[in-house]
Amino acid sequence: MTTSELKVAEKWDTALEKGIKRTAYGAIAGGVVAALLFRGVGIRSAILGLGSGIGVGITYAEAKRDFEDLAPQEAPAEGKI
Repeated sequence: MTTSELKVAEKWDTALEKGIKRTAYGAIAGGVVAALLFRGVGIRSAILGLGSGIGVGITYAEAKRDFEDLAPQEAPAEGKI
């Protein structure tokens, strides 16, 4: 494997690890909030899903930024800014 392939593999490993952790943390936080504030099963499930979704979204945004840093930077074409 080349160094660029190793960097991509490392980014994927990091992104997956963070994704699993943040999804779990979001679900736990959502579950605690739901258990303390709401009585209905439907709203508890919704809050739990919201917490999980926030964890996934944060991970996605960070992973996207990390993978964009790996992409080669292009110089602007002549005549265009």
